[in-house]
Amino acid sequence: TSNNEQYKLRVALDYHGDFTISHQQIEQTPSTHRIELFICPKQVNSLNPLWQYKTDDQSTRGFYTAAHDQYFGDRENSELVFFNEQNHLTEARFYNIVIEIDNVLYTPPISDGLLPGIARAKLLQSGQIFERSICLDELKLSKNIYLINDVRGKIPCFISTHITAQEV
Repeated sequence: TSNNEQYKLRVALDYHGDFTISHQQIEQTPSTHRIELFICPKQVNSLNPLWQYKTDDQSTRGFYTAAHDQYFGDRENSELVFFNEQNHLTEARFYNIVIEIDNVLYTPPISDGLLPGIARAKLLQSGQIFERSICLDELKLSKNIYLINDVRGKIPCFISTHITAQEV
């Protein structure tokens, strides 16, 4: 491999304790378009502890993929964002979310039902972002919205004028 190639490594553990290791090259082609965000009409149950783990369980990560496929299929530059039963923002399919309110960057707390992503943890530890529950009105009125992921980076976004995925 050349020095410019980067890979992500996945270790998957099954219910029997067996594991598999796989890798995938990370494409370094940043999008020139902001991602359009839509609100998923299906809510997340923040009491399910599996949200805090990267799993393919159908009640958590599988739920995200199924919802995305239902509303968008392979449509590019579009992502669903999810809210919990208390109408608090949680996350997107592969990303944590950061919004700007009054020149301060916020991300939802883990207790709202989301994965404690690596990029999110780094930004919290460095004091660049702060935790706070975020409602839909705050999301709509925020100055800036970003999707963050340690592999994919920080991606600027905007809320669709259609708001919910049902209106697409």
